[in-house]
Amino acid sequence: QGGSSPGRACFLTGLYPHQNGQVGLASWSFGMYHEDTPNIVNTLKDAGYRTGIIGKLHINPESAFHFDYWPFKDANFLREGMNRYADCSKEFIEKCGDTPFYLQVNYPDTHLPFIKQVDGLPEHPLDEDEVEAFPYLGLTSPKLKKRTANSLNCLMRLDHYVGELLKVLEESGKADNTMIIYVADHGIDLM
Repeated sequence: QGGSSPGRACFLTGLYPHQNGQVGLASWSFGMYHEDTPNIVNTLKDAGYRTGIIGKLHINPESAFHFDYWPFKDANFLREGMNRYADCSKEFIEKCGDTPFYLQVNYPDTHLPFIKQVDGLPEHPLDEDEVEAFPYLGLTSPKLKKRTANSLNCLMRLDHYVGELLKVLEESGKADNTMIIYVADHGIDLM
């Protein structure tokens, strides 16, 4: 039924899918049982934090999460305007001033489609003749090797974007007083 929406709901509520109700993809109309299910966004907001999200939430109902800042909601699977993630992060962090903040940045890489190169990134993309299919697949083919190479290219690109985000945080002067939690809502899908 899909892993990303239940995965996101789990790490935002601290509850298993059968407990929070988000047992399938939000795009397939699955959603949490109750809009008032406690979640980290609202808990931190109630504690005086400014809350922000950049990119898709993909949990129903969206109204269960009280973000102060949400400049765009699209999944951006075509990887357009990737610089806006760091730009919006900078804008949000600057607007927070001395107020503590929670910012969730949802990059589209490494989600399907696995795109070899976007805006010149990665600088030196891998080709299918440079990789093997992931061993857990138990088989290989030229198509799987190409998908494997491009999924790794997505990871390299994501490393670059996270580096941009960390640079924004460093330049804000708040890096030494900020906890960074890196999570993924699903594993690599190559089938």
